Amino acid sequence: MSSSTLELREAAAGVTERELAYRRNGALDIFLVWEPVVDTVKIRVEDLRTGVRVELDVEPDTALQAFRHPFSFAP
Repeated sequence: MSSSTLELREAAAGVTERELAYRRNGALDIFLVWEPVVDTVKIRVEDLRTGVRVELDVEPDTALQAFRHPFSFAP
C-alpha cells in the first residue's frame, strides 16, 4: 500500500493526525504530530501535573529539533 493510499484511507476514516514521536520528560509528555490532510507538523506538550496542553506549529525541516527542545520554539 502506498503512503498516499494510506493517507486517503486515514482521511476517510476521520484520522486527522499521526503521532511521529513521543517522549516523557519529568511530568511533561511531548509529541511530534503530523496532520496529513493539511500537511502540517506540530509539537504538543502536555503537563501531567496541571493538565495544561500547548501546541506549536513548526516547520518540517526543524521538527526534530523542536521535538527535542520544544520551549525554544515557543513564541
